Parts: sequence; structure tokens; C-alpha cells
Amino acid sequence: MSIIEIKNLKRDFQVGEETVHALRGISFSIEPGEFVSIMGTSGSGKSTLLNILGCLDSPTAGDYIIDGTNVASLSSNELADIRNRKIGFVFQSYNLLPRTSVLENVELPLMYNKTYSARQRHDKAMEVIQRVGLEQRIHHTSAQLSGGQQQRVAIARALVGDPVIILADEATGNLDTRTSYEIMALFHCLRHPRARHRRIHQPHHQAARWPYHRRLPRATRLGPSRPRRPAPIRRLLNT
Repeated sequence: MSIIEIKNLKRDFQVGEETVHALRGISFSIEPGEFVSIMGTSGSGKSTLLNILGCLDSPTAGDYIIDGTNVASLSSNELADIRNRKIGFVFQSYNLLPRTSVLENVELPLMYNKTYSARQRHDKAMEVIQRVGLEQRIHHTSAQLSGGQQQRVAIARALVGDPVIILADEATGNLDTRTSYEIMALFHCLRHPRARHRRIHQPHHQAARWPYHRRLPRATRLGPSRPRRPAPIRRLLNT
């Protein structure tokens, strides 16, 4: 079963007397373990689509099914529950709480899930912190971490609730080239079905050789040049 199914998705905005068609009939699906990139020029609807995928916005028309649940017509509270249980977010600017420790930042999403006790939150946070290789930094604040380490904390925070999908919004945009490769190596390892049972670590010299920009299996291309046809997901490279 597909993790995500998008069927004829449309999103319109009313700007004065003009209707802006941000998304015009987008259709695609994403399978478990896939690494997918949304591509397009400025103003082509990437952020609009990402907001809908993250349940931060609702479509004007069409269906969005995540892990078997059609979220297109859910209420705000129901969307918040989907975000908490099924979606992990990784942002370009990390969005860590500045005066709290690595452990507390990673625990934060579980604070809103009443099924976890304090001990369970701690144990779960420690598990994912170990997976991203930061168990020696659990008491450090974000100001005491490098950019790459902060992004690893953000990835651990995204993983802690066992989401079905992680949405990374230009996750390497604030990082240098070598650190960007390390973060992409980490994402690549997390796709592996056994990733839950192993510690994720990528040496500098090896990460720097991996051309992840050529290894993306599929890409959704958005753009105003073909506004009335579903934007296909194209295979960029046979890997």
C-alpha cells in the first residue's frame, strides 16, 4: 500500500478579485522507503504542496490519503493529530528550542502524545538520538552544537514519534557542502528497513564522495508551463 496518494489535488487562493491556481490537478503516489524530491521554479507551488502534505493546509479539491487516511476534509484538531502521529518535519533553520538540551528537544513531540509516560519519552528519545550518533551531546543546548549536529537533532526529533513519512524542507540549505552530504547520507541510511536497529554514522571522507543529488530515485516537477495536466513523478536516474 502506498504511504501517500495524491489524486487530482487542487489549491486555489483568492487574491482580491483574482483567483490564483497554485496547484492544478496534481496526482502521484509515494511508496514505503522511497526518497522523493519536489522540484519546480519559484512560484510553481512547491511550498503549497508541501504545506498540504504536512497537513498544515487543506486542498480546494482532490484527495490526499496518508497511510490509508483521507485527510482532505478533516477538521483542524484531526489534522493536528495526523501531524503528531504520522508526519515528521525537518526544517532548513532546524527550529530547535534554544535553551533546552538535545534530549529535551527530541522529547518535545511526545509531550503532545498522552500515550507516552515520562520514562517512555526519555527512552524513545534516547533511542533515536543514538541512531543519529549524538548520544554524547544529550545535555548540550543548540548553541553548543554545529549546524550539522543541530540538523541531526532535528532529524531525531522528526523520527521520535515513528512517523510514516518525513518531510524535509531544504534540510541542507544552511549547511556547507560536506555537512550537507553527511545529512543526505543519514537520510539515505534511514530509508533502510533495518535502520531502526542500527546506529547511523557516516564518516566525513565517505559522505563527501556520495553524489546524492544524482541518486534521488524520483522527482515531482511542478511548473506553470503545464498548468492543466497532472505533474508526473519522473525517474531521474536508474540506481
